[in-house]
This record gives sequence, C-alpha cells and structure tokens, in this order.
Amino acid sequence: MDEVLERIVKCIGPRHGAKKELAEYLNIHPNVITNWLNGRNKSYRKYLPQIAYYYNTSIDYLQFGNERKEEPTADSSELDKELKGIDFALYGEVKELTDGQKQDVLDFIRFKKAQDQNRGK
Repeated sequence: MDEVLERIVKCIGPRHGAKKELAEYLNIHPNVITNWLNGRNKSYRKYLPQIAYYYNTSIDYLQFGNERKEEPTADSSELDKELKGIDFALYGEVKELTDGQKQDVLDFIRFKKAQDQNRGK
C-alpha cells in the first residue's frame, strides 16, 4: 500500500460504515474503495481534493504527509477578497475559517471548475 493510500485509510479510520459513507460522498461504488485497499486500483488519486475536503485535511497532507499549518499560503486579506462573494452563500461560515481552511475552499472551487471544464460543461 502506498503512502497516499495509507493516509487515506488513516482518515477513514476503523468506524463501521465509514468506507461506504466516503464512497457515497465521492459518488462511487463502495467496491471501488475495496479495490483501492486491495491494490487493484489507484483511482483514489483523482479524488484527493474531495477526500481532503471530506476529512477536513489538506491535499498536501494526503500526498506528502505534511501536517496542515495554520499559516496562510496567501495573504489573509487576499483570501478574504477572493471569498467575499461566497461568504454570503455560506451564511457567514467563511468568517470562522482559518486561513488554511479558506485556502482549501479556494483550491476545491478551482478543482471543481477545472473538472467541469474537462467534462465540457
């Protein structure tokens, strides 16, 4: 099992039904996760942004094992400007996020936009 998958398994944890819940969130069949664990499939790599978001961690942690740091990767005011319109849509929840979490939100938004472009939407 590679290190990325080991960290995903660590996030999933031992709780009964956790794999099924992740599969539902990712909109994949639970057998896909079983195939990941058995080494038959490495498609988990394309789901890293969603997995990181689901487990409230960073893609950097999943890929490299680097723990999330609360230090912003961009200037705080810059992050706030980029998230200005989204704050209203999220009922003010953005204000309570750390800079690292705000960066994760922006990364996920960019990932989803790129994913839609790749699908031709």
